[in-house]
Amino acid sequence: MPVAIIIGVIIVGLIIRGVFLERKKRLSLYASLKNDFGTIRKKEYKYGNAHRDAILKRNPSEGLIDDITWSDLDMESVFERIDKCKSAVGEEYLYYMLHREHYSDNGADFDRLCEQFSNDEKIRTDLLYSLNRLGFIKGFSPFDYLDFLTGKKSIFPIKHILPILLYIPAVTLIFFYPIWGGVSVFLAVLINVFLYFKEKRKPYGIMESIGLLIRLSGEYINLARNYPEYAGILKEGHFPGKAVETDSIIKTAKAIKSKGRYLAASGSGRVTPTGNPLEVILTYVNILFHFDLITYELLIGNLCGNKELFEYMLYLFGRIDAAISVADFRASLNGKYCKPQFTAFNGDRSDVHLSIKDGYHPLVENFVSNSIDTEKGVLLTGSNASGKSTFLRMIAINAILAQSIYTVCAKNYNAPVFNIFSSIALKDNLSGNESYFIVEIKSLKRILDTNIGKFPVLCFIDEVLRGTNTVERVSASETILKYFKKRPILCFAATHDGALADFLCEEYDNYHFSENVNGSDVYFDYVLKKGKADSRNAIKLLKSYGFPKEITEEAEKEALNLDS
Repeated sequence: MPVAIIIGVIIVGLIIRGVFLERKKRLSLYASLKNDFGTIRKKEYKYGNAHRDAILKRNPSEGLIDDITWSDLDMESVFERIDKCKSAVGEEYLYYMLHREHYSDNGADFDRLCEQFSNDEKIRTDLLYSLNRLGFIKGFSPFDYLDFLTGKKSIFPIKHILPILLYIPAVTLIFFYPIWGGVSVFLAVLINVFLYFKEKRKPYGIMESIGLLIRLSGEYINLARNYPEYAGILKEGHFPGKAVETDSIIKTAKAIKSKGRYLAASGSGRVTPTGNPLEVILTYVNILFHFDLITYELLIGNLCGNKELFEYMLYLFGRIDAAISVADFRASLNGKYCKPQFTAFNGDRSDVHLSIKDGYHPLVENFVSNSIDTEKGVLLTGSNASGKSTFLRMIAINAILAQSIYTVCAKNYNAPVFNIFSSIALKDNLSGNESYFIVEIKSLKRILDTNIGKFPVLCFIDEVLRGTNTVERVSASETILKYFKKRPILCFAATHDGALADFLCEEYDNYHFSENVNGSDVYFDYVLKKGKADSRNAIKLLKSYGFPKEITEEAEKEALNLDS
């Protein structure tokens, strides 16, 4: 009896200590979430990013940024600049949004959500805390966990109950034959431990799936109780599925939470243990008595029968998490952003235009902002390393941000909604045995093949047909760019061919970047200027990087001969 009392006191003490530590941890996390808002911080992807495109893969459709454009613009880095999501499903939803170039159809709804989270610190932090509890899962998407449960049915857990029953005769035997009884209890423990770990690993993912859905149900109930206005914000068009009545979700979530209360308390199904002493104690209880496995078997059919409701809940929390992340991104810009103004497109070339004032690249520190207003399209000339490619990417990225998250790194943005393409950073396709020129042709062809329907095309090309000889490059480039101009295609093209700028001066607006030379040093101001570039700097750059005079002087002579 004294030993039992001591053990009981120790357990109670551990539970009290666990509650105290959990409360301290909760308060610390809450303060951290509050203070982190609006800061620029590199997010640590400790569980990797393999799950990032889960929603995208589940919902392939037209109107998505293609892989070439995504790669050209380094949109992975842009995503990571914006992403401060606290849950895996939030990350996936934001990633999906940035790929959906026509998302502006519902952009006003998303913008209102972002504004609410920007202005109300308490709601924002409470929701972040809830999202943090959903968390991340190493190597998997929450939607993968739903798939693990497909086709599963509840069965009476006889295979878990029978091993537990071995304890009854083993403990009874202790009172008559203590030694044999002790050996029997030891064997019963070994059998239960062995069967527990064997079953828990088979099949992998099911236990974690149920643990996630129980937490998801609990967080949805908290959301509906504390902030009911957000429990039903997901409408058709905001996500690929159908909207669901809030009452039916709450009813299902309450049933799941009630049946899974023990699992939540024991931390079973949680990928990363919290270290709570109560969870530790209940973990050993589960190993010995299989209580969590029994609960799983009884719950699994109920979960599988409500897959659509769980998908809705995942998309709902994903949208909320993404909206808070975008609100955070906006706050980190210190007011240097605007909301886009979209104009109507009625199918005519005259409806195609783009205006951006003081636009800048979100990944460039100490940026130089630039403005442009064009209806024709832009032919960009200028020195090497003067900023042409960065300018093209700046316009393209801001067009995507405007149409996806209703946020532009500029003072003003005005344009119709576009299909957006780029052909900037192409490479030889060695695995497909294709030269650079073939890759370039295919890249341009996909723009020409775009079906102009509801949306015009916005395209960005760095050095049209650079993979071929000068004569054919200039003639073919001129023809292609003139063809673009005849259709609802707004093209921004950079080139080193001054002749091309001359040939297309009527069809395109000419702009350029230039350098400033001070002795052997070359400086760039990265300011966009009207007109065609009238200087070259390739040989000057060779000098500034210390190339031998023999090379640079001979190069200058050859350049003069070619010009003459």
